[in-house]
Amino acid sequence: MNKRKSDEYSESTNGEKKRFCEKEEEAKGEEAELSLINLLQKHHLAESVTKCLSQLFVLRELFPVEKFNEEIPPILLKHQIYSLMENRTEADCCLDELIRKGIILLFKLGIKSEDRCIVFYEDFTEHVTAMLDGVTNVDESLIHKFLFEILPKCQKISLNSNELFNEYGLTDADITQLTQVGLLTVRDAGDWWISIPGGGMFIKSFARGRNAILSMIRRCKYKEIMKEELEKKKMLKSAKLGVKYYIHDIVGADLVLRVSTTSGTLLRIEDDS
Repeated sequence: MNKRKSDEYSESTNGEKKRFCEKEEEAKGEEAELSLINLLQKHHLAESVTKCLSQLFVLRELFPVEKFNEEIPPILLKHQIYSLMENRTEADCCLDELIRKGIILLFKLGIKSEDRCIVFYEDFTEHVTAMLDGVTNVDESLIHKFLFEILPKCQKISLNSNELFNEYGLTDADITQLTQVGLLTVRDAGDWWISIPGGGMFIKSFARGRNAILSMIRRCKYKEIMKEELEKKKMLKSAKLGVKYYIHDIVGADLVLRVSTTSGTLLRIEDDS
């Protein structure tokens, strides 16, 4: 194959890949829109809560489940919503209401971090069900009870032995199995975090990507860059979650200052020496 034909073939292949990705993104968008509509029809939500839910769907669509071989559900950082809702007190109240309604679940992110992450309840139950499908030596009735009875009631990020034994009627063997499949993680003696099976791969990838994005901004003149320019940067291998996902992260976590200019939005790292 001569160079001209090789270039033509390459352009054709790239074009097909681009069209495929565009169709895939369009399908994902339509699916997300239907999910949002179904939730709004099912739950009576205040206007501010509806707005918050819509913004969470925006963030959810940024999560590249395919890059994790669909082994984890879409995971959002709680503080990412602050990049889309200026009033943080209102945002927190809206998130609390979505938790009470059973629409989203809150989890502790990592062991040392005080950050919290969010997973849609339906995404979480579908993920766990698919993960355990066909797995032997798993008590399906126990998993079902945990997903559809315990989680909707507890609405917390951790459970203690009194709750598990007395309130929900579990045994030591039940807790051992829930720990083995990754639904519970030991917090302390007689205390467990509710966890996301496979969530460890997200934590590692998230930390690497955040550091890479911040390092990129620090290397810029005055430690600042236009948001639009950053979004167009070639994707770093370490930024597996995507630049847009990390922009919402670093803005919501106050790791960068967001400044409106006549040229667009500027992201700046304040003196962190």
